[in-house]
Amino acid sequence: MEDAKSCCTSTAGCGSTGCCRPQRAPARRKHVAIEFLYLDLETCTRCQGTETVLAEALADVGQVLDSAGYDLELTKTLVDSEEQATALRFVTSPTIRVNSQDIQMDAKESACDPCFDISGTPTGCRVWVYDGVEYDVPPKAQIIAGVMREVFSPAGRPNEGEAGDFELPENLRRFFAHRNAVDCCSGADKNPGGTGGRCC
Repeated sequence: MEDAKSCCTSTAGCGSTGCCRPQRAPARRKHVAIEFLYLDLETCTRCQGTETVLAEALADVGQVLDSAGYDLELTKTLVDSEEQATALRFVTSPTIRVNSQDIQMDAKESACDPCFDISGTPTGCRVWVYDGVEYDVPPKAQIIAGVMREVFSPAGRPNEGEAGDFELPENLRRFFAHRNAVDCCSGADKNPGGTGGRCC
């Protein structure tokens, strides 16, 4: 009688005894890209809080996705110019994207005092809306739900970088313009012989 090894190396044996099982290739891991885009992590409490909650949410959901064959990769991006914001199609701060999709398409904003301190002009930061309640910092459940939705039930929307014409929101345009002026004048104060007379 042929043993299992000889059977599985014999075409005739496999066909006659059915002892061979097809070899399965290892499951291929899938990649999930998480992006965190923000204006400031030194002063803005909304950006700081969102970063903290995002880390907690990814630690929780990452275990589930790892078991399902998914690897999470988090990229953090400080958006510090009009040009960069336009290239990234950055609508409001902070933003969380999963596979290039914003987890909250509504870019609702409210006045952010820390960002006013940074720029010297009224600046709106994102308001997170979850189950009909508004938050300055997204609940962990909202981030987890957003990640799971984009991984397992993507809406089929165009990627943020693939949509049509983009115009930087006035809120961000004003923030960058005034912040740059504040930075310039602060430098001029430290160096009276500098360029303060030209930029402030």
